[in-house]
Amino acid sequence: PEAALVLRGGERLRMSSQTGAFISNFGGLFVLDSEVIGWNDAAAQPAAFAGKEKFRPYIVSWSGSETYLAGSRFAHLGFADAKAYGVTFST
Repeated sequence: PEAALVLRGGERLRMSSQTGAFISNFGGLFVLDSEVIGWNDAAAQPAAFAGKEKFRPYIVSWSGSETYLAGSRFAHLGFADAKAYGVTFST
């Protein structure tokens, strides 16, 4: 709960769909003027939608966490599973 992830100033985070990447935030998440995208390592391109049950990376922030998302791009994230819809805020 006391950890923080900070992306700022044009950083790009590629989250791999093949390795099951996701961010579960209990502390602090700050994404400012940056980019977070789901990534297909095998094809070296964004993780395109291939059906609602096909895993793609996601971000979930839990109650009590601090989440600041500003001036940023979020793309190719999420799939149809509980709390895995792309960017989710949950209690």
